[in-house]
Amino acid sequence: MDLIGERVRLRRTRAEDAEVEAPIFALPDVARFTGRHLLLPQSAARLREGSADQAGRLVWTVTSREDGSVLGDTTLFRFNHLDRHCWFAITLGPPQRLGKGLGTETTILVTRFAFRRLGMEKVCLAVFEGNERAIAAYRKAGYEVEATLRRHHLLEGQLVDEHWMAAFRDHPLYL
Repeated sequence: MDLIGERVRLRRTRAEDAEVEAPIFALPDVARFTGRHLLLPQSAARLREGSADQAGRLVWTVTSREDGSVLGDTTLFRFNHLDRHCWFAITLGPPQRLGKGLGTETTILVTRFAFRRLGMEKVCLAVFEGNERAIAAYRKAGYEVEATLRRHHLLEGQLVDEHWMAAFRDHPLYL
């Protein structure tokens, strides 16, 4: 199911998206803040392999409504239907497309989907200390820090905090 916002369209991921997404995932800030810098380089073939194994996940490719270009992807995962919560992740690029509210819009679309279509009460995410652009986007989308895992992730030789943030169904953005 496509999710359509004012400036972004989220559609089912296709195998050919890997060719466009591989350079986005290889960007230094993207790799650093997703932890992918610790893995092998993100080739299109490796991304295709990963996208083929999406059991238990809902994955969308994020595209621009203006020109149809691929901007990245977003995922809902770790569904707990009993306790009514799940986890959210997003990866966007290239750098010239950032800072324009596309991440906030994508986050709101996916979070709203989790509440209205999946019956979730809470959507969680994890973000590393230093990823201020992402933290600001999440706050604009109604997320608040619930917990901070101190010195939890090794980032460029330093242990940094990992923040767990959450949005709730009764937030005004989602009513």
